[in-house]
Amino acid sequence: MVTFMYLCILFLGILLTLPFLGELKRQAGNSMAVGNLLEGYDHTVFQEFFVDTAMNLGQYIRQGLWAAFLFIFISIFFTGGILHIFADKSYPYTIERFFSGCVRFFFRFLKLTLYMMVPIALLTAIIFLIIFIVSAGSFSNVGSEKSIFFIGLTGLCFWLIIMIYFIVIADYARFYIVKYESQKVFRAIWESTKFVTRRFIFTYSLYLLLLLVPVLLIYIFTLLSNIIGTSSGLTILGMFILQQVFIWSRVYTRVWTFAGQMDYYYSKM
Repeated sequence: MVTFMYLCILFLGILLTLPFLGELKRQAGNSMAVGNLLEGYDHTVFQEFFVDTAMNLGQYIRQGLWAAFLFIFISIFFTGGILHIFADKSYPYTIERFFSGCVRFFFRFLKLTLYMMVPIALLTAIIFLIIFIVSAGSFSNVGSEKSIFFIGLTGLCFWLIIMIYFIVIADYARFYIVKYESQKVFRAIWESTKFVTRRFIFTYSLYLLLLLVPVLLIYIFTLLSNIIGTSSGLTILGMFILQQVFIWSRVYTRVWTFAGQMDYYYSKM
């Protein structure tokens, strides 16, 4: 299941990369500018190549945005299959069962995602508006950039704490929909909110504990990528392999996180 989802992500990435790579080669010609970027970011080289050659980056940025939306839809689609497999472990995993869950829960999970985006958007707007107002008042009275930094940092931490709370609610709402085959998404959100709030310490800390693994993976990937670099063909190949291992690991940790949360939810319901 994990490898299958990874291959789908890889296929999508290849479809997006090949057109950009072809345009990059066409524009580069015999220029050595692209090779110079392997040593690190250089704004002069970047401007010389991407601006002076009039390479149309806009279309690739738009393509990237569409790809991001497509990835979100694929993620929602696969989530139904993952939870359907975990809902009844007495049956062996088959690709038919996986896709059955993907199709069965897709529209309910899509509605859930759209509904949860509303409070998240409101929360984000309110908190960042407060940060802006407080920072503006603090700067006019104190004039210290340090105070503005700490105000912004405090606001961001508060925003992150509440964001994780909403993410946990969305996860347990999915478990409710799968367990009870519920068609009522609002009810699932309400039941999930009650469940998470009543068991806030455990549900929240469990998510944070499971979140440590992908954070550790990101740290290890960043550390190794700085060591390996991209200065030669061999190191580029090494970086490519490392990136694919990292992507596979991220898919695995997401599935593993769902498994841990769902086991806890089923044990309490």
